[in-house]
Amino acid sequence: MINFFFNDNFPFWYKDGELVWTKSRYRGRGKNQLFKKAGTKAGCKDPSGYVHIQSCELRDTARHRIIYDMFYNSLTKNFLVRHLNDIKGQDNIENLAMGTQ
Repeated sequence: MINFFFNDNFPFWYKDGELVWTKSRYRGRGKNQLFKKAGTKAGCKDPSGYVHIQSCELRDTARHRIIYDMFYNSLTKNFLVRHLNDIKGQDNIENLAMGTQ
């Protein structure tokens, strides 16, 4: 089981199935416009049960797709990332696999 992982290409750390912001994000100008604090969990759950993350680099992307791409760096738009145990919010890397519909 992988508890912690860092990839320089992403603005997150992976920790126990969660993504954590590596740097604070600001909205607008100046340091008083803190939007997302470093060390906080990234993303929010949508009505269908998936966690989505918005950032300048990634737009609006599902957390399980980001985690899979962080580890394997082989994700294409034609393929889906699926949960092996069919629980949408459980995004541990051991629970994710690439597949088709």
